[in-house]
Amino acid sequence: MSENAIPSAPLPVTPPPVEPQNKGLAITALVLGIIAIVGSWIPFVSIGSAIIGIVGIVIGIVAINKASKRLAGGKTMAVIGTVISGLAIVAAIISTSLGVMAINDVADEIDGNITAVTATAADDTESTATAENPDQTAAAADTIALGSFEAPGVVGDGTVWVIEDGGDEWNLVLDSIEMVTGYSGGQIAVLKGTATPTVISDGAMSSWVTFPSIGWIGGGASIDDTYDFPVDDISSEYRSTIDLEATAGTAMKFYSTVGLPEGVTPELITLSTMWGSDDIYISTGL
Repeated sequence: MSENAIPSAPLPVTPPPVEPQNKGLAITALVLGIIAIVGSWIPFVSIGSAIIGIVGIVIGIVAINKASKRLAGGKTMAVIGTVISGLAIVAAIISTSLGVMAINDVADEIDGNITAVTATAADDTESTATAENPDQTAAAADTIALGSFEAPGVVGDGTVWVIEDGGDEWNLVLDSIEMVTGYSGGQIAVLKGTATPTVISDGAMSSWVTFPSIGWIGGGASIDDTYDFPVDDISSEYRSTIDLEATAGTAMKFYSTVGLPEGVTPELITLSTMWGSDDIYISTGL
């Protein structure tokens, strides 16, 4: 080789590709997927997890697309986050469906029902009418559509209303209703009756919560209670409807009151259970 020869230049070396370092979207997709899957197995909480999972899928797809174009990094994390988010959505749908089924089963067990037991005019055959079907009768000579709006029961007619609600059962008789003066000088309607818990589902004592709620109707509209109180104390043998607790078989006298707007007379009383959907109508006779 000649001393004057010019040495050849080294060949250029191509640097190895550098993966983009921006992994923010991929990390976000992974974090959302993890959060979604954690709560997806808790009924109803899973609804929120499903929403998070949807967001995680959207962000994950965007992150995968950017990583494929080498505009961002973390493709593997983005794929994992997207898959986990999808699984969380499926799990959320399953858990929510199971939760709804469980609630429906419980509701079916504690569904409220009111049944009237009374004697017909023709004989002493028992007839029944329920909130779901007021026309239902038990082989009576005279059918009785008792408790419907068109044919309400009557306070003081001796009808025994059997209330089943929340696993408890009550026998209820509405004895009388009277108008008295309240402390504010206005009129108050006082309903008196006798209640006997016959079935206790939880513990030795009945609960007033399963006692039917009592509403008042006058002039075709519901009467809002003014929370007035009678001037004369109700006899100590009567207990308020919100304080009805006793052992099964113990009869209790109870009362319920409503303060009345001026000039309003209650025409109907409604009985309804907490878990039922229908009302029983009772005429006050006033």
